Amino acid sequence: MLQWPHARRAPGHIVSIIDGFLLHAKHQPTAPALCAPGWNYNIVSYGRLLSFANNVAAHALAAGLKRGDIVAIFAKDPIFHWALILGLARIGVVSLSTVNPNLPAGFRIEAVLTDTPARFQNAGRVIQVDQGW
Repeated sequence: MLQWPHARRAPGHIVSIIDGFLLHAKHQPTAPALCAPGWNYNIVSYGRLLSFANNVAAHALAAGLKRGDIVAIFAKDPIFHWALILGLARIGVVSLSTVNPNLPAGFRIEAVLTDTPARFQNAGRVIQVDQGW
């Protein structure tokens, strides 16, 4: 497993993806984090992505999501999609990225977060999200 050499952790501690992201956001907030279609191909910095992720985390908690829940993400905008993944990870919610609204039967999904009007099969509840999240 990959270890992050600059993280302030006990020796041998494995650092998660979210820890690496937070470290970059803290030490290099203006560095480019993402560039993707959706917001006019703008480059989004680590600091700005952290702000988006923090908003997602707050909204997800207010919507009743909690650590250990599994949610599916079905979002059109790839930058917003990443903000959802990172924001959910910050609060311990497991995310499943999907491009198919027909979720597998028998798979335990607490909710679907979506910015589309799509109908979902086998979803617990559907939470409409937007970039104000």
